[in-house]
Amino acid sequence: MARQRGKAWYGVVRVPGAKVPLRKSFGSSKDSAEAWENACKRAIADGLPIPDPNVMKGDGSVGEFFTAAYDYLWANKKGAQKKWYAVRQQIRFWGPNLPVSAIDYNAVVRFTTHWLETDQPSTVNQKLSDLKMILTHAVDCGHLQKVPKIKKLRQSQGRLRFLTDLERAQLLQGFRHLGFENEYWLTLFLLEQGNRITEAVVRKHGDSRRIDMNTPPIEWADVSTPIGTAPRVQITHEDGSVTDEPAVTFWKTKNGSFRTIPLTPLACQALEYTRQQGWERPFSEITYEGYWKSFKRVQEFLGHADDKEYVPHILRHTCASQFAIKGMDMRRIMAWMGHASMQTTLRYAKLAPTDLFSMVPSATPVQQQQQLRVIE
Repeated sequence: MARQRGKAWYGVVRVPGAKVPLRKSFGSSKDSAEAWENACKRAIADGLPIPDPNVMKGDGSVGEFFTAAYDYLWANKKGAQKKWYAVRQQIRFWGPNLPVSAIDYNAVVRFTTHWLETDQPSTVNQKLSDLKMILTHAVDCGHLQKVPKIKKLRQSQGRLRFLTDLERAQLLQGFRHLGFENEYWLTLFLLEQGNRITEAVVRKHGDSRRIDMNTPPIEWADVSTPIGTAPRVQITHEDGSVTDEPAVTFWKTKNGSFRTIPLTPLACQALEYTRQQGWERPFSEITYEGYWKSFKRVQEFLGHADDKEYVPHILRHTCASQFAIKGMDMRRIMAWMGHASMQTTLRYAKLAPTDLFSMVPSATPVQQQQQLRVIE
């Protein structure tokens, strides 16, 4: 049992082999002290290390514990800002004062049904995955006996939305028509290189106490000369000739693994434009939020306001899709795009040319006309 001394509550645990009990203070939170004691008892029974009392924040309520769980599970990892938004969304759904122990299977079913009314199955599955991680942490901390059954939803890959050559041209023209010259060149760069927007521009908004959102994605030192200051890459071709090719290195990536990829001629033009503007770094005068607003204006101008898949990320899909359509090797596409697993890249594989077309006999125009007359 937790013990109180003055206004502070202490968790007290007898550790086998220790001469004196282990005592930890939890301030005014009796629930946290008792939760730590319960977690310690289970750990000792299972032969595991004593749990860190610093993770036993909160009083067992959703508002307190979900926030503490975020700090422990995600605060210092990639994508922390997006995850913090997702956790706050869960707190609003459950209510900050609901005990974590009240989240059972029936509650999870209500949670799933609620979000299916507005979100795709894939998005709901991500919410369920986050919830499972938090509840598993709650079990480790002693706030919950066991994680309730959480069933993932079946999800279809759906239509792979990418821009056709005509849509690509219209999008670029739309930026210029509405006077978004800077955004035009960023769009061209993203279409050519296929990188994520946050790998090129700064995302200004966010909870600055948790993660530094103002770290520049790329500098001129990451771009080959003569546009930037990085050395060009020496390539030996099949005929034995050697050339120096331009490249760019992306350091701030989603999976934390940097990559260096070639620069296409059009991407070089986009970077050259930003250099001639005298910008401190590539695309430094464009923010993530500002680009989204400009993109939405162009989207509406082109009549795609109701197309939910017509978003900036479609530029990345377009780049990968074009590689697949041209018959490029999937492993090279994976390396270029910076995918963490081949499974992501294989989504584009079915766009690649196959030998199925050999099953359709070719016919001359005369033979086609004869076949049509027979059908008629």
